[in-house]
Amino acid sequence: MSGCLSIAARERTKKAQPTAVILDSQSVKNTATSTRSVGYDARKRIKGRKRFFLVDTLGNLLASCVVAASCHDGTTAAQVWDALALSNELLDQVQLVFVDSGFGRRFCQHLAQRGIQAQVPTGVLA
Repeated sequence: MSGCLSIAARERTKKAQPTAVILDSQSVKNTATSTRSVGYDARKRIKGRKRFFLVDTLGNLLASCVVAASCHDGTTAAQVWDALALSNELLDQVQLVFVDSGFGRRFCQHLAQRGIQAQVPTGVLA
Protein backbone atom coordinates (compact mmCIF):
# COMPACT_ATOMS: atom_id res chain seq x y z
CA MET A 1 0.00 0.00 0.00
CA SER A 2 2.68 2.45 -0.94
CA GLY A 3 1.47 6.00 -1.44
CA CYS A 4 -1.38 5.62 1.05
CA LEU A 5 -1.31 7.53 4.29
CA SER A 6 -1.75 5.55 7.45
CA ILE A 7 -4.67 6.41 9.70
CA ALA A 8 -2.31 8.05 12.21
CA ALA A 9 -0.72 10.17 9.47
CA ARG A 10 -4.13 11.33 8.21
CA GLU A 11 -5.22 12.28 11.70
CA ARG A 12 -2.11 14.42 12.12
CA THR A 13 -2.86 16.30 8.89
CA LYS A 14 -6.56 16.93 9.64
CA LYS A 15 -7.43 20.43 10.75
CA ALA A 16 -9.41 21.01 13.91
CA GLN A 17 -11.65 23.59 12.24
CA PRO A 18 -13.75 22.86 9.14
CA THR A 19 -12.80 24.39 5.80
CA ALA A 20 -16.06 23.38 4.11
CA VAL A 21 -19.60 23.64 5.50
CA ILE A 22 -23.17 23.07 4.35
CA LEU A 23 -25.92 25.67 4.80
CA ASP A 24 -29.57 24.84 4.24
CA SER A 25 -33.02 25.97 5.29
CA GLN A 26 -36.24 24.18 6.07
CA SER A 27 -39.74 25.65 6.23
CA VAL A 28 -41.92 24.12 8.91
CA LYS A 29 -45.58 24.58 9.81
CA ASN A 30 -46.50 26.76 12.71
CA THR A 31 -48.09 25.45 15.89
CA ALA A 32 -51.36 26.91 17.11
CA THR A 33 -49.75 28.38 20.23
CA SER A 34 -46.86 30.09 18.44
CA THR A 35 -47.37 33.61 17.13
CA ARG A 36 -43.84 35.05 16.91
CA SER A 37 -41.70 34.91 13.77
CA VAL A 38 -44.48 33.49 11.63
CA GLY A 39 -44.65 34.02 7.87
CA TYR A 40 -45.77 32.35 4.67
CA ASP A 41 -43.28 30.57 2.39
CA ALA A 42 -45.06 30.88 -0.96
CA ARG A 43 -42.52 28.63 -2.69
CA LYS A 44 -43.35 25.70 -0.41
CA ARG A 45 -46.87 26.83 0.53
CA ILE A 46 -46.18 26.69 4.25
CA LYS A 47 -47.27 29.13 6.93
CA GLY A 48 -44.83 29.01 9.79
CA ARG A 49 -41.12 29.39 10.36
CA LYS A 50 -37.91 28.73 8.53
CA ARG A 51 -34.95 27.01 10.19
CA PHE A 52 -31.40 27.57 8.97
CA PHE A 53 -28.81 24.89 9.70
CA LEU A 54 -25.06 25.15 9.30
CA VAL A 55 -23.22 21.83 9.50
CA ASP A 56 -19.73 20.61 8.71
CA THR A 57 -19.18 17.95 6.06
CA LEU A 58 -19.58 15.22 8.68
CA GLY A 59 -23.04 16.53 9.60
CA ASN A 60 -22.07 18.05 12.95
CA LEU A 61 -24.26 21.04 13.77
CA LEU A 62 -22.24 24.26 13.94
CA ALA A 63 -25.10 26.77 14.20
CA SER A 64 -28.82 27.23 13.63
CA CYS A 65 -31.43 29.97 13.74
CA VAL A 66 -35.17 30.36 13.27
CA VAL A 67 -36.89 33.14 11.30
CA ALA A 68 -40.29 33.75 9.74
CA ALA A 69 -40.99 31.46 6.78
CA SER A 70 -41.49 34.50 4.54
CA CYS A 71 -37.79 35.43 4.76
CA HIS A 72 -35.86 34.89 1.52
CA ASP A 73 -33.08 32.28 1.81
CA GLY A 74 -30.29 34.34 0.23
CA THR A 75 -30.92 37.61 2.04
CA THR A 76 -31.46 35.96 5.41
CA ALA A 77 -28.48 33.65 4.98
CA ALA A 78 -26.21 36.66 4.32
CA GLN A 79 -27.36 38.30 7.55
CA VAL A 80 -27.08 35.04 9.49
CA TRP A 81 -23.59 34.37 8.09
CA ASP A 82 -22.30 37.77 9.20
CA ALA A 83 -23.71 37.32 12.71
CA LEU A 84 -22.31 33.79 13.01
CA ALA A 85 -18.90 34.67 11.62
CA LEU A 86 -18.43 37.26 14.37
CA SER A 87 -19.34 34.94 17.22
CA ASN A 88 -18.35 31.44 16.05
CA GLU A 89 -14.61 30.76 15.83
CA LEU A 90 -15.32 27.41 14.12
CA LEU A 91 -16.02 29.43 10.97
CA ASP A 92 -12.62 31.15 10.89
CA GLN A 93 -11.08 28.63 8.46
CA VAL A 94 -14.12 28.12 6.17
CA GLN A 95 -13.26 28.45 2.49
CA LEU A 96 -16.25 26.71 0.88
CA VAL A 97 -19.99 26.75 1.65
CA PHE A 98 -22.31 24.28 -0.07
CA VAL A 99 -25.82 25.67 -0.62
CA ASP A 100 -28.79 24.83 -2.82
CA SER A 101 -29.96 27.00 -5.72
CA GLY A 102 -32.60 28.68 -3.52
CA PHE A 103 -29.91 30.84 -1.91
CA GLY A 104 -29.30 32.64 -5.19
CA ARG A 105 -26.56 34.82 -6.57
CA ARG A 106 -26.81 37.49 -3.86
CA PHE A 107 -25.61 35.10 -1.14
CA CYS A 108 -22.81 33.77 -3.33
CA GLN A 109 -21.62 37.33 -4.00
CA HIS A 110 -21.91 38.17 -0.31
CA LEU A 111 -19.56 35.31 0.59
CA ALA A 112 -17.21 36.09 -2.29
CA GLN A 113 -16.65 39.56 -0.81
CA ARG A 114 -15.43 37.77 2.32
CA GLY A 115 -13.09 35.44 0.43
CA ILE A 116 -15.37 32.41 0.72
CA GLN A 117 -16.69 30.39 -2.21
CA ALA A 118 -20.35 29.32 -2.28
CA GLN A 119 -21.04 26.28 -4.43
CA VAL A 120 -24.26 24.64 -5.57
CA PRO A 121 -23.53 20.92 -5.94
CA THR A 122 -24.77 19.30 -9.14
CA GLY A 123 -25.81 15.72 -9.61
CA VAL A 124 -27.43 13.28 -7.22
CA LEU A 125 -25.63 11.09 -4.73
CA ALA A 126 -26.66 7.45 -4.84
